[in-house]
Amino acid sequence: MVIDDKRVPQQYDKRRKLEPEDRAEIERLYKAVSRRLIQFYAMPEKHEEQKEKYKERQQRGDHESQNSAKKRRDYMRVHRAHKRELIRNGGIT
Repeated sequence: MVIDDKRVPQQYDKRRKLEPEDRAEIERLYKAVSRRLIQFYAMPEKHEEQKEKYKERQQRGDHESQNSAKKRRDYMRVHRAHKRELIRNGGIT
């Protein structure tokens, strides 16, 4: 049996951090632009500073994309284990 072919019902899905009502409220409150974008427009020097820090992180290898494959692999391992547990307990048919 292939685990990835099974759908997890919404009530058992651990990936959901926000309920749809919460998500709609956040979208309504912050519809215009992000706070960070406003900060960069108000203080362009902060934007330049952040760009420099980003370049330094990339050169050092601290950039998140370097570890994204490993993070995804670890996450999927945990997610598949959760799905197996749900199948054993009858949460998924």
